Amino acid sequence: MAQLLIQHKGVAPEEAFTLLGASGSRSEDGLIGQFGSGAKLAITTLLRAGKKVTIYCGLTRLEFKTKSIVINDGLSERTERQVYVQFGGTSKRKQDLGWVIGFGELDWATNLDMAIREFVANAIDRTVKQGDNVREAHVDRDLAVEVVPDDFMRAQAGYTRVFIESCEVCEEYANNL
Repeated sequence: MAQLLIQHKGVAPEEAFTLLGASGSRSEDGLIGQFGSGAKLAITTLLRAGKKVTIYCGLTRLEFKTKSIVINDGLSERTERQVYVQFGGTSKRKQDLGWVIGFGELDWATNLDMAIREFVANAIDRTVKQGDNVREAHVDRDLAVEVVPDDFMRAQAGYTRVFIESCEVCEEYANNL
């Protein structure tokens, strides 16, 4: 199996992927992220589609998964799939996140293009914020979007790396970028 790698120089805070409303781009002209929900919606969309999502914030690994929970409103019970993150690398904790797999499904559904675009836009935003030229960063591989083999999936100090279990949509996205 292969992975779609989206990478940028600089280490994103874990909260960018785990805390709703946390945005490093709010009020910055020309940057895409403003609401602090895009990366979380992208992760959830990929999980809904059955794709594995692993993000490295520097040397810390975040693996996103779901678990069944029961919600009881006093009249009935329903089962939901809550999103959680299993940390690895520099941390071994597990954190239940404050949303379920249905978050955003009315407008994001399982549109993988939107999810991939979100991560690519975040990588470009970070590159611009730190004053780097996007084209030069791409040539230098400080900014990358490409399909890589599974054994390439690892941390790199000083970088944020998003790995998405590859599929036809991922490969087409990387080829057409």
